[in-house]
Amino acid sequence: MKTLISATLLTVLAGTSAAFAIQPIPGSIDTGYTNEAPAGSTVAHRFYDRFGNDQVETYQVKADGSLQLLSRDQLEH
Repeated sequence: MKTLISATLLTVLAGTSAAFAIQPIPGSIDTGYTNEAPAGSTVAHRFYDRFGNDQVETYQVKADGSLQLLSRDQLEH
């Protein structure tokens, strides 16, 4: 019984990490974007979302040139 409970808990926890991952929003850089920055470097992207909020997203360049979203901050004016 303990094994079943442990396995169920691990399955639930594994699924929730993906659910809480930061996702790009409309107006941000899409996943098809590639650039000339070296792998491992970070790229900042500043834009206004559909509500007029000033956003800054930080991406890390992966080995294949695609970007992984690391963080998003809303700037205050």
